[in-house]
Amino acid sequence: MRLVGPWATGRDGERVGMARIGQVVRQALKGGDGRMLTRVRWVIFGGALVMALLTVVQTGFARGPVGWRAAAVLVLAALAWWWLRGLRRGGFPAALEPLELIGAPVLVLAFNALDQLDGVYYFALFFRSLYGSSRLLAARGLLYAVALSGSALLLGTADALKVLGSLPVVACVTALGYLLANLARRHDQALDRERVLTNAGTRLQSAPDRAAAYRVATETAIQLLCGMRGVRATVSVLRPEGDLHVVAAAGDNAAAVLGTAVAVADIPAAFRSVAVDRRPAYAERLDLGRQSALPPDVKTGAVLVLPLTVDHDLHGLLVVASDQPFAADVHTSLETLATQVALRLDNAALTEQLTEMAFRDSLTGLANRALIRDNIARALSRSHRTGRPLGLILLDLDGFKQINDSLGHEAGDDVLVALAARLRECLRLEESAGRLGGDEFAVVVEDLVDAGGAIAVAERVIDALRAPFTVSGHEMPVRASIGIALSNAEVNDPGDLLRNADVAMYRAKRRGTGSYELYELGMHAAAIGRLQMEADLRLALEREELAVHYQPIVTLDTGEITGVEALVRWHHPERGQIPPAEFIPIAEETGLILPLGHWVMTQACRQVAEWQRLPGWESFELSVNLSPHQVDHPTLIGDVRGVLESTGLAPGTLILELTEGMLLRDMDTAAKRLAALKALGLRIALDDFGTGFSSLGYLERFPIDILKIDRSFVARVGSGDRTALAEVVIKLSQALHLQTVAEGIERQDQFDELRRLGCLLGQGYLIAKPVTADTVEGLLRRPALAAGR
Repeated sequence: MRLVGPWATGRDGERVGMARIGQVVRQALKGGDGRMLTRVRWVIFGGALVMALLTVVQTGFARGPVGWRAAAVLVLAALAWWWLRGLRRGGFPAALEPLELIGAPVLVLAFNALDQLDGVYYFALFFRSLYGSSRLLAARGLLYAVALSGSALLLGTADALKVLGSLPVVACVTALGYLLANLARRHDQALDRERVLTNAGTRLQSAPDRAAAYRVATETAIQLLCGMRGVRATVSVLRPEGDLHVVAAAGDNAAAVLGTAVAVADIPAAFRSVAVDRRPAYAERLDLGRQSALPPDVKTGAVLVLPLTVDHDLHGLLVVASDQPFAADVHTSLETLATQVALRLDNAALTEQLTEMAFRDSLTGLANRALIRDNIARALSRSHRTGRPLGLILLDLDGFKQINDSLGHEAGDDVLVALAARLRECLRLEESAGRLGGDEFAVVVEDLVDAGGAIAVAERVIDALRAPFTVSGHEMPVRASIGIALSNAEVNDPGDLLRNADVAMYRAKRRGTGSYELYELGMHAAAIGRLQMEADLRLALEREELAVHYQPIVTLDTGEITGVEALVRWHHPERGQIPPAEFIPIAEETGLILPLGHWVMTQACRQVAEWQRLPGWESFELSVNLSPHQVDHPTLIGDVRGVLESTGLAPGTLILELTEGMLLRDMDTAAKRLAALKALGLRIALDDFGTGFSSLGYLERFPIDILKIDRSFVARVGSGDRTALAEVVIKLSQALHLQTVAEGIERQDQFDELRRLGCLLGQGYLIAKPVTADTVEGLLRRPALAAGR
């Protein structure tokens, strides 16, 4: 047989129809959707359905006419369908309720008795009392009583007393169903709130920030108040200004509340203590007007204010309101929600603190290296989309080590903090600063048109550093070398941009303090070349590729060689002779100048000590240059003493040459260091005198023995009035009882004029170029080395 209607589709209608019936049966056995109220409804519906089926069977034995009995079967089937429809849809239309009672007279006439009517309709009344409010259930019970009374009149007055006796049963059945429905409904609501809180906990754990946690709090509060009228919820945070600011809102009029603020003093006293005592506050039938920190227009109903606290640390307020009072279990659920939200906000605060520590420089408060790289990566992505270049500015303080060494690291930290403050003041919103480490800072500049925009920022930074810094009661100038690099289509990595800016910055540092340099193609290759030269220089020290050459120093009056200046030379096995101007700066920057300088001093002292053993050359002098790194190094005195002891050179014949810049960086330390050197018996020469900050004051303060006239002054000798500079230095030396040595003598007229002016000693290509030790020995055997002789 083929089934039709809603139970069958397609060729397999019989199988599909039976499957549908089985699905309904399984749903009934499982209690519908698993809720307690649904299960109770299914059980009572099953009883009513069984009673209806039994009544259908009893119609075969009923005493009424066949037509009424057939009508009764149809009525029972219609009732069963009506109950099932209401069960599936979760309710019954109130307007159609009276129609359900029309079948009562039919059953009475079919059975000619009230017994079957009582059984069917008592079960129906019990089942229907699981739906609707108490008022609706009272009206339904009254209708059932009217139906029973009307049906009794069809049988005669003899059954009237029986109907009256059943009315208390009707009332009891209705009340029992209502109570059972309420119990089941409360059980289901408790489960629903538990599910809502569980889901809220999951959402809070995955919330990426505080704003997301605030939204979860308000939305969950509305879900917990499901079924109540006029529900609204807000989360407010206490700002530094002292007012409450609404950061999240849900429910009625949420858009009007969000972002508003109210002073704490304007909050009703019933709730003002929440921020102090950290305890929930609840009140009913309040007239709050339009307090922005609380849900607006709360004139009736109830308001619950919950502090979001962990260990008395207040993160905000969760305010929930409704037009109806809250039940006790709703109170408990909302307090649980507040605890969950507070824990998430506490974790968020800890996460933010850890993030701040991970991405912020603890000393200056600027972005650290990790955050700078992240900012550069994001800015590069935006730059590629917009086509406008990104600029990166690196600045490194010049002479910062001297500040730390002379005033201490705390003073150095004060300089860095003050520098960070000046950067904040001179930079604009689209320019972000950070500290890479040490005394190196970075500025990221977005949305540039060309290099001019980045150069303007660099000049602004240089101007901001012109005013001296006051540290530990001292005013000191601070300068910085700046490197600028711009992004392009080939620069896709923050490391590349940082590298380019770093290369440009070191180029600027070599130019002089307080300058900037824009990265250009070829700088990277030059930097690679410098790295390779550094590696080769390290190997050169190990492989003894270096050699010491000696430039003779003569007495200008007699031409007699009185000493030599030791100069290092490097013959590279592949590149040949490398000028000192190329590898000495690299040795200075990398610290290789320390082992290199010690090696040169040792070799030269050993060689000159051998010459001093020649007859007549016991007082032969040696001049050795000291680098700034050597002067600053704490082992200088011990190193020099050790070289003198190991080589046997007479201390009085060793002359150490220093420049003015070395002495002026830290005059107190320099004075102590020179005094210690003088205590060894050697002499001090001031090299390149007149090219720096020449001052009579430090000439008197420092134990200087010799002034070396810079080659730039010597070059002007013999050219009319230009001779005056060299003459001033010579006269000054004579007045201070110092020796003078003229460097860079290359012409005969220079030689003659310097001798006329009273300069004692000289050196230069006119006299002799730097030569090997074997060549110097040959020169020593000649009677004189003066020019023209």
